[in-house]
Amino acid sequence: MGYPAARPARLRSLSDRGGATRHTLEAARDRTPRTQPPQGPARACGRRQSHPGVLGAARQHLRFEGDQSRAIELYGEAIRRDPQDPDSLFGRGKALLASGRAADAVRDLETVVEREPAHAFHGAALALAEAYEADGRDDKAERTYRAILGRTTVSAAYYGYARLLAKRGENDEARAQLESILAKQPGLPRYLRRQERPWVRKAKAMLKELA
Repeated sequence: MGYPAARPARLRSLSDRGGATRHTLEAARDRTPRTQPPQGPARACGRRQSHPGVLGAARQHLRFEGDQSRAIELYGEAIRRDPQDPDSLFGRGKALLASGRAADAVRDLETVVEREPAHAFHGAALALAEAYEADGRDDKAERTYRAILGRTTVSAAYYGYARLLAKRGENDEARAQLESILAKQPGLPRYLRRQERPWVRKAKAMLKELA
């Protein structure tokens, strides 16, 4: 059996040098401090990260996880940096509304809607209508729902307006709003029909209650 030929000295030298270089780089890499990724938005908030993307994710996380008071605090920090930021005002308004502080929510949401009536695909206006209703200002809630439906056919507005009408005993008009949700379904693309399913279920349930 033959033995493999020895590598030429120059090639062996280059290879050995490359191995040494590789080991040197690996050692240097091992000595380089690694930045630990944040373990969840809430932890990032606790360290008072200043990056707006981190703060934004943290605020959203806290609001949807139900920690409304902490979300309100973080939105407040963002608003102090930029008092005109509609996203922060909208987020804090929704968190305030979820916390039962409807009057405070109205102030934030009115500021957003006055400047951008269609902000967040009319989400700010919808939240404002709900805040008016929660604060006992049904006339303003009705005007806000009507204004939204004058610009779009979003099901949340039909449903919210129907709920308000039913509360006042205007059942025929409430049914008309709910039937508008069902009537538009056949003309929607399939992906939108999937998104509309919760509103269809709610509309059918309320129609049964009003029958």
